[in-house]
Parts: sequence; C-alpha cells; structure tokens
Amino acid sequence: MPRPVLVVAGCAWAFTGALLRLRVRRRQRELSLAAAGPDRFALPAPSRTRTGGAG
Repeated sequence: MPRPVLVVAGCAWAFTGALLRLRVRRRQRELSLAAAGPDRFALPAPSRTRTGGAG
C-alpha cells in the first residue's frame, strides 16, 4: 500500500505539471497571434446548430 505522503506528492506533481502546461499553451497562443499580426484570417464564430448529415 502506498504511503500517504507519496500519494500527496504524486498529486502535487501532476497538478503542477497541468498548470505549467496550461501556462505554456497560453504563451504559445499569444506568440502565434502576435506573429500573425493584423493579417490573421478571422475565424467565423462557432455555430450552435448541427451541420451536415441527416438526423
């Protein structure tokens, strides 16, 4: 049976990794948008209706 200290340490490790990953993705997004500049293609707003297919 794992010791509680190891379980807590593992959870803290995973949580920290998740936070760092989110931070890096946010920074990558900022850099890519800055690199594209004003010439970036404007994406259409996502629609809430179903598209395509029967049903």
